[in-house]
Amino acid sequence: MRKLILAVCSMFCITSATAQVHQEGGTGLDITLGKTGIGVMGGVGYMRNFTDNAYLQVRGLGEFGRMYNFKYAHFGLDAMTFYNPFFISDFFQFNAGAGITLGYEKVKGISKEKSNGIGFMAGVKAGGQIEAFLSDQLGFCLYANQAYMVKKSLGYTYYEVGVGIRIFLNNYY
Repeated sequence: MRKLILAVCSMFCITSATAQVHQEGGTGLDITLGKTGIGVMGGVGYMRNFTDNAYLQVRGLGEFGRMYNFKYAHFGLDAMTFYNPFFISDFFQFNAGAGITLGYEKVKGISKEKSNGIGFMAGVKAGGQIEAFLSDQLGFCLYANQAYMVKKSLGYTYYEVGVGIRIFLNNYY
């Protein structure tokens, strides 16, 4: 993971992107891969810009991991609103966000005496993203989120950190 981050940062230093911001009414797709306290998480999302510095992101995700002697799987949906509170540069943008998260989890292999944990969960999620624009149509982001859940088998909180690629569908200048 460290080598991947260094390679991406090196690519940013030698790549010059045109002035880029989120445009009002613009849309995009993103693919993310991250790490949680239990395992790995991947997701696919859709974003829609309200203004030049605020957008809504809806993301479907799957998390898979192994803890102690049991296997864990979580499938969910996040709906988060992000806001860019201050200007960094034309190349980088910091976005802070909050929203809701829904999910379905399954825990296997707890013990033969106890039933496996299966159920729905819901909660709130907050976090931030640092977004770097590679071109008018492509962006790269680093993200970190913290969720507070109701009715979760393995505690009430979890974190996720990761990387993502964002493709802007109608971002033309």
